[in-house]
Amino acid sequence: MRSVGPLEKLGAPTVRFNEALFNAVEAGIREVLGETGLQFIYGYLERNFSLKRDEIPEKLEVFSGGLETLLGSGAKVVRQRIYNNLFSYSGERTDRDKEFLSFLRKVGNCIHSPAAVFGQYGTKHSFDLFAEYRVAVKIVRGGSGREVGPEEVLKAFTEAYDVGANEVVLIAVPRMGEKARRLADRYRIRWMEAPSVSQARRKINWYCASFLNVFGAE
Repeated sequence: MRSVGPLEKLGAPTVRFNEALFNAVEAGIREVLGETGLQFIYGYLERNFSLKRDEIPEKLEVFSGGLETLLGSGAKVVRQRIYNNLFSYSGERTDRDKEFLSFLRKVGNCIHSPAAVFGQYGTKHSFDLFAEYRVAVKIVRGGSGREVGPEEVLKAFTEAYDVGANEVVLIAVPRMGEKARRLADRYRIRWMEAPSVSQARRKINWYCASFLNVFGAE
């Protein structure tokens, strides 16, 4: 697809992933060290690393380093708890998941999740993940639990076309219908499936965290 303008047209991302990550950090520390330990760590990081609690999702390397300085080898236990809380959905990472993650890592170094992107005529479109290379990821749902049809594929493709996406990826909930699969293949759209919207969003979290190498996420 053609580009419609510089990446600055990308709307400011909301904080869904950052919130998920922050909540996982709090829960992970609290599970191991309790509320007292959680508050102590927050104070320690701010005093010694100038890291405020709400900055943790944006400064993961500082957080991880500070945690290791304070807890030594015990930091690994806390990081594992955080990781488990962040990716606690049932189901294996599929070949499609791994293939798409590999692709993301090759094409860019900046991702937004979710993102509002403006098209060539000023229309704002919402995507669940948007990468620097203009990779648009969107969760599509079949109505009343039915499989996703070609209508949803066509709508998503049109929105991605308007913003100049070079690559389109759909996560179908609960599954892609046969006609939708054929249409997606015709438009060279990557697709995968998730049984629920919540699990689809956890896939997005996993892509983000793995892309950013959150605590060695793979």
